[in-house]
Amino acid sequence: MGLLKHVVLPLFALLHLIGSTFYFAKDRLADIVQDSWPGVKEDRTPIELHLLGAVGASHIVMLVGCLVGILVENSHFRGIFTMMLTLFYALDCYDAYSAGFPYAPLAILTVVGAVGSVIHAGEPGVFTKDKAKDKRG
Repeated sequence: MGLLKHVVLPLFALLHLIGSTFYFAKDRLADIVQDSWPGVKEDRTPIELHLLGAVGASHIVMLVGCLVGILVENSHFRGIFTMMLTLFYALDCYDAYSAGFPYAPLAILTVVGAVGSVIHAGEPGVFTKDKAKDKRG
């Protein structure tokens, strides 16, 4: 039992499930963004609607990756996928910071992913019961 499988990836899966709503309800979410942030124009152009759908599609893909990491017994996949998600959140955090948007939640997710990856690299680790077993064979 590892930290990635039981804590980090389920948290990320929940967030990507929420983010996937951009794919299914992009018109309504565009209205919410317009109402919430001053300076956002009223009408969505076709490219803006398409890009909101693309963001939602990427969340669906990442949700599937999280579920595979949780359900399939492959520690190597979990480590690589968590590293990819950490990079995603770090780049998104930098972009939000650069644009003047709130970035603290993205910074927290970046730290969660990084800490989870570091602990995972030292497995068997925090939640494992086979600490005494030698992996060298």
